[in-house]
Amino acid sequence: MPKTRRRRHLSDVQDEMLGAYFLAPSKSYTFIHSGATILDCVLGGGWPLARVSNIIGDRSTAKTLLAIEAMANFAKAFPKCKSRFAETEAAFDDEYADALGIPMNRVERPRHPLNTIEEFHDDILEYIDGTKSGGLYILDSLDALSDATELDQAIDKPSMGMGKAK
Repeated sequence: MPKTRRRRHLSDVQDEMLGAYFLAPSKSYTFIHSGATILDCVLGGGWPLARVSNIIGDRSTAKTLLAIEAMANFAKAFPKCKSRFAETEAAFDDEYADALGIPMNRVERPRHPLNTIEEFHDDILEYIDGTKSGGLYILDSLDALSDATELDQAIDKPSMGMGKAK
């Protein structure tokens, strides 16, 4: 009689590697679902709340979609909380976000487009100060921001590292 090979499941692997950080959700954090179960496993349980998460990838690889999914899942998990979507690349589509279930009346936007790190700093502080029940802040995209010194500098002059301590 041939031996039958038992198919392994993720739960079997988790049992074998009990204690591995990324295979069991952390007990010390609260998470929101990322929209993809496998990504939740990689993240250790989903997007951790009260933490900074940075999504990095090439152009058109669904980074904004992941952020919008996070907003939709945050809205479902915390119906009294608002989200803020600050963008530099004009990639947010209101109709698409609405179709994913994001209550658009609970999405705030900065008054002005963010162009510099300093504007981002001011905007996130304003959001935190105005949020009484907690919230979700998304910046799309950090890489597109400059700093004020760079924007004030003539285009033919170097500015990288000019304001750093020596």
